[in-house]
Amino acid sequence: AWVKRNTSDDLNGGIFSRNTGTESDGDYVGISLYVVSNTLYFRMSGGGWYNEVTATTALTNGSWTHIAVVLHAAVHGSCTSPHLDIYINGSLEACANATFPEASEYNERIGRLHSNIGGLSIDTKLNAVIDEVRFWKAARTESQIQTWMNKEINETNWNQANPNDALIGYWKFNEGAGSTIVDSS
Repeated sequence: AWVKRNTSDDLNGGIFSRNTGTESDGDYVGISLYVVSNTLYFRMSGGGWYNEVTATTALTNGSWTHIAVVLHAAVHGSCTSPHLDIYINGSLEACANATFPEASEYNERIGRLHSNIGGLSIDTKLNAVIDEVRFWKAARTESQIQTWMNKEINETNWNQANPNDALIGYWKFNEGAGSTIVDSS
């Protein structure tokens, strides 16, 4: 996703969250990318547990920042398998070991969270502009992130011949107005 901060005050709120189901006790299970007091977090959570990676680069007021988060099993640096990565402007920022629950359903929210996390209410509005949000079936590499972060995907430049490398959610934000965006995947 691309994010442009619109405030010099503390930035708080959800960039996106994806509900991947509920546990037997009814607790939310999913992923969330959010900002609390100008710090960017990527969290995988379930009932009573969570794994989280924190970025050290702050979002600059009035500037676009590309943020990519990856859940995968590849081993690199200090992270073993499985783990979470966060990339800022195409460069790996941080990683953290993680536990991945099985996904049973999907429900995306862009600009807001599915549950109260990190001291934020689900109603906390992010004072930022969001563009080009993408979900992939397979984990992106740093090279793939760098190659595609500045390109809008269309039928001409993207071939989804490999079903394991499918684009499974894509919101371009090209509607111009309104409160509903189209999934172009």
